[in-house]
Amino acid sequence: MDKSKLTNISVYAYNGHMIENIGERGIRILLLLHNKREAKLTQIKNELRMGSAAAYNALAQLFRFGLVEEYRYKNMRIIRLTEKGIKVADLLIQADKILSEE
Repeated sequence: MDKSKLTNISVYAYNGHMIENIGERGIRILLLLHNKREAKLTQIKNELRMGSAAAYNALAQLFRFGLVEEYRYKNMRIIRLTEKGIKVADLLIQADKILSEE
């Protein structure tokens, strides 16, 4: 295969796609919330072993794309997936299953 064609495919594959902006930490949060349905911010940080800054930055991207929402309960910040977030998490799980096939 012509290497220039491969380079063009690679550039096309990554130009303008939002999944890159979510990042690994964002994906981990999505999958955790998909499993738990909702979690306190401290639970997210502790279970995923993330520092505060990393968790806040990842959540900021998820909020920006409308994948998570927050509500307060007794002075606690509870984070949960939106309908859009559930769809994205479902697709990530499906992709993981496909990649795990032998």
